[in-house]
Amino acid sequence: MTWRSLVLVLAVAGGWVLACASEVPPAFERAGVEIHVCEDPRPVGCPMIGEPVCGRYKDGGIKVFANSCRACFNPAVVEWHDEACFPGEAAPRF
Repeated sequence: MTWRSLVLVLAVAGGWVLACASEVPPAFERAGVEIHVCEDPRPVGCPMIGEPVCGRYKDGGIKVFANSCRACFNPAVVEWHDEACFPGEAAPRF
């Protein structure tokens, strides 16, 4: 196998993996999910309560936070919702 064939095989396989990963949209892109916007002033402290939420960063990335206060405590987070970030995802234990 030449290096060009190997690059082609890797590119095709990588595209297949990317396509499979993108089949299930994050909750922010699903209909019926209630989105909450993080507002200023931001919290200066948060309770140690485990009520997981999915937060979205300014750049579009998503992450599970311990609770809505912890999500909005981070100045890079712009919004959150109280469902799993991805369908079928188990709620984390905090």
